Amino acid sequence: MSRHPDAADTAPWHDLVFAVLVLAGTSVPSFSALRLSGAGRWFPLAVCAVMALAGMSMLCVCALKLLRHRPARPPFPEGGALKRGAGAGLAFLLTCVLTPWVGYFPATTLLLIIVPLVLDFRHWRVIAFTALTFEALVYLVFIEGFGRQLPSGVPFS
Repeated sequence: MSRHPDAADTAPWHDLVFAVLVLAGTSVPSFSALRLSGAGRWFPLAVCAVMALAGMSMLCVCALKLLRHRPARPPFPEGGALKRGAGAGLAFLLTCVLTPWVGYFPATTLLLIIVPLVLDFRHWRVIAFTALTFEALVYLVFIEGFGRQLPSGVPFS
């Protein structure tokens, strides 16, 4: 993973920002799913529960790293980690705004490419493989497996 020279001291803080973003990204869909009724609400709640567990486990790992190794440098040198975390959060919001207009797959693919770049990950093959694998799994699980229609966007409706 390509990181800045000062990344050794700030890596746990980057992970902490990412874990908080995962937890924040889980909260909105879970509250929306609570408003649904019937059996259709359990699947979104299960997805949100898995995301929340992943976020909490990342948060615990970050806390343990920070307790074991206290960085000598300030947590956000020149605001770099905070800017990258805010950029990832903005990419998530952009995806939420774009999904009804362009559809789920183009918006999510854009998110899966932008977030690693904002977080300073520059291995294009890994980014492309991750995006394609994620999209294929979503297609297989939701469309083929559950027979659910994902938002297709204005051009395709």
